[in-house]
Amino acid sequence: MATTSDIPKLTIAHRFSRTKDADVLSRGYTVFTDMGVEVNVFTTPSLPLAILKQDLDNLTVSAAAANDGAKKDIAQRKKDRRVVEQDLELLSAYVLKIAEGDPAIVASSGFVLAPPRAKSVPQPLPQPVVNSVDQGVTGQLLIEISSVAEAHCYFLRSAALINGLPGNWTEVTMTSTKKAVEFDGLTPGAIYAFQVRALGKAGFTDWSDSATRMCI
Repeated sequence: MATTSDIPKLTIAHRFSRTKDADVLSRGYTVFTDMGVEVNVFTTPSLPLAILKQDLDNLTVSAAAANDGAKKDIAQRKKDRRVVEQDLELLSAYVLKIAEGDPAIVASSGFVLAPPRAKSVPQPLPQPVVNSVDQGVTGQLLIEISSVAEAHCYFLRSAALINGLPGNWTEVTMTSTKKAVEFDGLTPGAIYAFQVRALGKAGFTDWSDSATRMCI
């Protein structure tokens, strides 16, 4: 049995207040005809279809009369137009409820579904880099890294070079790049490599190229 969360979110495409009279009438008569055909599906519409038909006929007459530009006729057209818009809004909500996520049922009603909104895909972050490696006190190096917009946090790792290759990495997590990171307890005379990566919505960046320096 499907749960509420399993039902796809459907939306009727037409925003009736932003369309021409002719388009509203065309859609309205299509809905009247199609829902009338599918009486076994739309058994208890929120608005009797006979009322929709009468309101559409009223708008057809007043829209034609308003072409002459008389204020009275234009006012009547606007009044009749609002009534039809309300009719269609009521019926569209009813159709969506009956459809329960089935686009075929919506299509059978004469209404048109809005295209699904494209989901934004998180983009990979730019690669952060080690900006500088400076000497602190004896046995200490100070590392500054670049800032990356929308990064949740940064991971900075260090390893002593053994025969030109990094040994075991030591990693720290950073939430800000404003202050230099202190690596203490290093061996004077040893060369250390430092790399950084960032974490964002799309996941981790690659580790940056190594920045190296001899500790004194």
